[in-house]
Parts: sequence; structure tokens; C-alpha cells
Amino acid sequence: MKIITNTLKSSTLMVATLLTACQAQQPNNSQEVQGKNQKNQGEHIKGEVLTIQTTPCFGRCPVYAVTIEENGQLTFDGKRFAGYQGKTTRALDEKLTSNILNALSVYRPQTGEKEKNTECNERATDHPSYVLTWQSGDNKTVYHHYTGCFGGNNRHISKVIRSAIDALSINDLVMPKKVIRTMKPD
Repeated sequence: MKIITNTLKSSTLMVATLLTACQAQQPNNSQEVQGKNQKNQGEHIKGEVLTIQTTPCFGRCPVYAVTIEENGQLTFDGKRFAGYQGKTTRALDEKLTSNILNALSVYRPQTGEKEKNTECNERATDHPSYVLTWQSGDNKTVYHHYTGCFGGNNRHISKVIRSAIDALSINDLVMPKKVIRTMKPD
């Protein structure tokens, strides 16, 4: 019971940090977010399911997809170099689900559009990308974010997406067990 309570407290703290970061650095309507006008002010569109997918790098970056439904069902699908290979589901707290969906909706393009973070003056090669896909029925809306772009607002966007993933408390699924053991303090 103590572990569950600490995990919930930790998740709540991460979501609070995530939302604070989004509000503190969120551009206003007249500014552009990576070459696109910001369409959504942080409110999830009802009925949509969000999938966050990572792409491979040339090394051992974990490749996985995590799907978040409004009802709090999380589906993790580990593909390569992930701590868990295959699909598994978990239940998320309703408030946590809502906060994550709302925080990431800031980067959602217009329904049916596909956009990339194309303004990349400072680029490092061999980094994975995050592909955020919002889906409702046959409508797919995609935002592709390359984590190797450091200029402009790109670092902030990477941090927000990573914070959302951290708030899901899925590190045991994402990271191979050897890595998790070496990350734990003695």
C-alpha cells in the first residue's frame, strides 16, 4: 500500500510539474509552435484516443507505443529494446489521464493534418522521435517531433512529452531491467 501511495504522489507531482511547464512557456495565439499556429489551448477533444510512439535510433533506444484512452486505459506495446516486449494494459487515475491528454493537446494540429517540427537550426543526428497520434474513428491527426532538434521551442516540447511519459509511471515497461537496476540508488 505504501508503494502505491508513493507512486500516486510521485505521478501527481510529475503532472503538476508538467502542467506548470506547459503554462509557463506556452506561446500565445499569435506565436508559432514549430512552424504551425497553435490550434488548441490545452483541452483534449472528447472521443479521441492518443498514442505516443517512439521511433528507433541507430543504438538501443527503446521503441514502443503507449495508447491513452479517456477512460484511463493505458495500452503499452513494447517493440524493440523495451523492458517489456508485446502488449500490456494498465488503468490510470482519471485526473492523471485528463491532465496528460490536455497537456499534450497543445501540440495537436488541425484534425486530419500531419505536422513535423521542421524548424530545426540546431540538430543532432541519431535521436529518436515522438509521434503523437490523436484518433477518433477514421480521423487521424499526427504530430511528429524529432528529439534531436534543440533550437526554438523544440527542447521544451521534448521535455513536456517526456514528462507526460514519466507521469504514466511506465519506466518498468520502457527501460530494460539492467538499466533500471543501475539507475536505482544503493
